[in-house]
Amino acid sequence: MKEDIGTQLRIASVFVFIGFLMTIGMAAGTILSPGGQFHEPMDPQIIINELSTAEIGALYSGLTGIVIDTFFIIGYIAIFYGIFLLVRDKESFFPKLGMILGLTTGMCDMIENAIHVALYTGIPNGWTPDGLVFASLWSFTFIKDLTSYMAGMIFVVMLLMTLDGPIDMKLYKIVLAILVALYVGLGSIAVVENSFLLFRDLSFMVDMLLGALILNRMSKLYENQQSTSS
Repeated sequence: MKEDIGTQLRIASVFVFIGFLMTIGMAAGTILSPGGQFHEPMDPQIIINELSTAEIGALYSGLTGIVIDTFFIIGYIAIFYGIFLLVRDKESFFPKLGMILGLTTGMCDMIENAIHVALYTGIPNGWTPDGLVFASLWSFTFIKDLTSYMAGMIFVVMLLMTLDGPIDMKLYKIVLAILVALYVGLGSIAVVENSFLLFRDLSFMVDMLLGALILNRMSKLYENQQSTSS
């Protein structure tokens, strides 16, 4: 409800900050142990051979990265939810569509992680996955990315179309729109040129930190408005 939007935004900011902490863990994991998850299509036999001969430390490192990535999902869903709270009163259909697409992104990401866990734990113990397992993995990866870009585009447009209220509120919405637009832009280019995935992933750290700070600050603005009108 509108009257408790400040509280909802503050809670969302906490989960976004948790997502930011996870980006630090993911960055550290990438530096210390390059490789990790198998997001790009390749010969399945290469993956089977790699995991069959991997040392226990490498397997644990990969599984740790998957766990960190799973908690990161909570963070970016919280960003979508926070933006949804900010724009839902101006229009009914598109904010809901954006939120549904954001939740679909999270669901596909969790399924993708579940398949990765199965690969990391099953293959070293003699399991030989069917080709359909890998096809499903990469299908969920593509759906995850595409729905996140669609959700991001919707929320960028909605943020820019709801620039009302105090100047602070407008500025925060503009910054949020820029952050999400940067993600959508880099991600969309990466569909064609994979090298841009690195820049998209690096932007997560800045996006999550600023997103958490902005949502927390906006929660205080809404709470001040409520106390003033009471």
